[in-house]
Amino acid sequence: VARDSFEHPRPAASLSASRSPALPTGSVVGHAVSAPLSPAAPAPADWRVLSNGARVHRTAQVAPSAKLAPGVVVGAAAQVAAGARIGQGAVVSARARVETDAVVGADAYLGPGVSLGPGSSVGSGTKLEDSAVVLAGASVGGGAHVGAHAHVGPGAVVGDSVRLGGAWVVGPSARIADRVTLGDGVRVESGPQSPTLVGAGSVVDNWASLGAGSRLQPDPRVGVLASVGPGVALGSCATVGDGVALAHRDSVRSGVSVGSLANEAPGAPRSFSSTSAHGRASDWVARRLSFVPNRFRRTTAPVRRRYRPTGARCIPTR
Repeated sequence: VARDSFEHPRPAASLSASRSPALPTGSVVGHAVSAPLSPAAPAPADWRVLSNGARVHRTAQVAPSAKLAPGVVVGAAAQVAAGARIGQGAVVSARARVETDAVVGADAYLGPGVSLGPGSSVGSGTKLEDSAVVLAGASVGGGAHVGAHAHVGPGAVVGDSVRLGGAWVVGPSARIADRVTLGDGVRVESGPQSPTLVGAGSVVDNWASLGAGSRLQPDPRVGVLASVGPGVALGSCATVGDGVALAHRDSVRSGVSVGSLANEAPGAPRSFSSTSAHGRASDWVARRLSFVPNRFRRTTAPVRRRYRPTGARCIPTR
């Protein structure tokens, strides 16, 4: 007779827990977090449950002075330094680092390899993808989404509900207002003496760049591969077309469109296009030849459309 016949049957929940792989239910797998462990379920051997219900992997390092709220999950090989505070329901994935005095809001998600510098902060419900870096003193608001391998410089401030693509860079002391969208590969240069300000509702498309000290009023749009030079000012609802380069301290008035966009519908950044909407391939190439003198380069186009500001959106007036 099989030995199992003499053992008492175990509950279904216990059977499913014993058959699970190395990571238990409630652990971090890639970008997904499965349903949390039931408080009544026994803790697997690889995890320890704190008195408030927070769960810490046995290979994670959590300083005694760090504060973990109820429902926090700290994954394998993660590090939480002294004085750090992790909000209720937040997830610190495998190999993530939370440095001294950093603050993570409730229900935030730190992906694998994410690094938060000393004194940095992440708001409630914010998601940081794999290997994103927030340096010392920087802050990211609530409900934001930060792409993989993104880099937030020291002292930078990123507002609420901001959508940031992968591999983008925000320089030190930059100010990114609420509801801003930055596409993949966008670079926002800034510095303590010349901070860059990006107004609420701005959309900066893939691989565009903003120079140090540039000022964007609410709701402008910057196209694919466009370059906004240092000290440039963009008015509310202004548009900088795909591939357009604005020189040092240029300005575009509110509602004025310079160049054209491959897709003029407002919203998330668009995919890369090698030519403009009107097929001016020669202009597109000329704008990218750095050795061509400025007086021979066509870096701006006639005004094509005017917009009037209406709160969070711009409506054509023609």
